[in-house]
Amino acid sequence: MATEKCSFFDSTDEDIREYAAEEFAEYFGSVIGNGIFNGGTSLQVYADGTGQSVCVRPGRAWINGYYYALISDSMGTDKEIALEAADASNDRIDAVVLRLDTSVAARRIALYVIKGTAAASPT
Repeated sequence: MATEKCSFFDSTDEDIREYAAEEFAEYFGSVIGNGIFNGGTSLQVYADGTGQSVCVRPGRAWINGYYYALISDSMGTDKEIALEAADASNDRIDAVVLRLDTSVAARRIALYVIKGTAAASPT
């Protein structure tokens, strides 16, 4: 049997309305798609060619209705992410991703590096 659901009404003294974060995420996820806001350089990953790291520019994103923002510090610097040392003889392709973790212990979206597999012709 179908169930009706409605949300986000004000509370009254007689009828307290409280909503869980997942209910807000369900709503936002139904009207806002997953991805990076405004494209361009938002959350752009780049390397300056020195050291064993990449940087991520400020930006905003949504994943399944949950919001993420990377905001530069007062100096206007981007977020630096360290990479593991390269293989001595083979190339490797790493991916920088946003990962949503709704577990009670984490409850966050964060940048992560997915380390690729070193190979003569990495994919």
